[in-house]
Amino acid sequence: PALLVTDFDSTVTLKDTLTSLVSLSAQPERFDEASRYYTARFTEVEELIAAGRLEDALSRSEEVENSAIDLVIRERMLFGISAATIKEASKATLLRPGAMDALRAAAASGVGVHVCSANWSPMWIHGALLELGDTISVHTNELEMDESGISTGGLRRAVVGPADKARCFARLRERSDAARREGR
Repeated sequence: PALLVTDFDSTVTLKDTLTSLVSLSAQPERFDEASRYYTARFTEVEELIAAGRLEDALSRSEEVENSAIDLVIRERMLFGISAATIKEASKATLLRPGAMDALRAAAASGVGVHVCSANWSPMWIHGALLELGDTISVHTNELEMDESGISTGGLRRAVVGPADKARCFARLRERSDAARREGR
């Protein structure tokens, strides 16, 4: 079976949706601290790329991403967001022209459609792509929710940086290849 794997933020969407997700928290202005930290550290990654040190840049990128997430979790910046609020807000996500048509056509033709993203909410991605229903699989980080559907401020990491995306793609490709060999 064929396979389509895409990123979400700024690929399927017109812009990164993290700011929109964070704006739902009780204190979205606190995220500015994490954003400044991330921006300052990411200049190191850009310098490594400019110097042609791609492997070092990828490694440093993951360290920067994890450090920023550590800060967001430690300070509980995403505490108190309800699942219902995320699902509702995600419906306003602006998609790139033709993105939904391409994903819908791929799914309709039997292609396995997957989103592999460093986003922080599969609920957000599913909500933005609601029209696709269960024909799409999402591989991403996930806000930890309590039993009443309110975010605890924690985050389960699955896809933090480029290396995680590469591993996700490799797993999906291997499953697709295995299914093809077995005639599925």
